[in-house]
Order: sequence, then C-alpha cells, then structure tokens
Amino acid sequence: MANLPTHARVVIIGGGVIGCSVAYHLTKLGWKDVVLLERRQLTCGTTWHAAGLIGQLRASANMTRLAKYSADLYRGLEAETGLATGVKTVGSVSVALTDARKEELFRSASMARPRRTCRGDVPAGGQGTPCPPEHRGRQGRGLAADRRTG
Repeated sequence: MANLPTHARVVIIGGGVIGCSVAYHLTKLGWKDVVLLERRQLTCGTTWHAAGLIGQLRASANMTRLAKYSADLYRGLEAETGLATGVKTVGSVSVALTDARKEELFRSASMARPRRTCRGDVPAGGQGTPCPPEHRGRQGRGLAADRRTG
C-alpha cells in the first residue's frame, strides 16, 4: 500500500464515479492536496456494475444539461489525461409500451430539441457557429413532438 499523506485539504472516501468526479473537479479548480481513498480498485464497486449507456435526456432541462456535460467530459478524458477510458459514443432506442410512457418520451424529446436559444443567424451569446436553418426564428421555444409518429 502506498504511503498516505499526513495532511490533506479534503479526503474523499470511495473511488466510484462520484468520488472520482469530486476529486477531478476539485483539482480542476486548483486544489492541490486532495486524497481519494478506495479500499480496492477505482470504480470496482457499484460504479462498475452501472457502466453502459450515458443517456442524456432527463426530466428537467438542468438535469439534461448535467448529463450532457458528463457525456462530453467522459468523451474528452482520454485526450486530456492520455489514459484510455474505453468510452464509445453510441445511440439508443426507447420504446413505449404504455400511453403514459409514450407521453413521457414525447416530453423528453420536445425538451431535447432546442439545445440553445438562437437569435437569427447567431447562436445565443453571439459566439460559435450560426444556428442551423431549422432553428432560426424559434426564439428559444420548445417543439412539441409530432404525436402522429407514435
């Protein structure tokens, strides 16, 4: 076992996805004395069992933004750290077996479509690439899902 420091600004117990995320983000903020303790191997507990799709649609806009941030972070970790993460960008299909689930999927889809508010040909904030033609004129309104497509 490696020698543990006698002092740390923060000690994080548990090397799962949450513990690793807290340590990562604190060090990105400039914290130098962060210690992460894991009794075995990083992410070997319940985090390992949860490995799989990183869905980005959630019940609220804030949770959807957080999920998108996480997916973007995971995709960029290998380039940032030089360590292979094994992340692969794939898709998924959701199937509704009930009318209630269909409504839930429609709500999620309508929230996901406008990822940013566009003003004419310039994205919100005036930076980046112009909004695509299908976004122009929306002024940040969400789209209703086409219920004919079931």
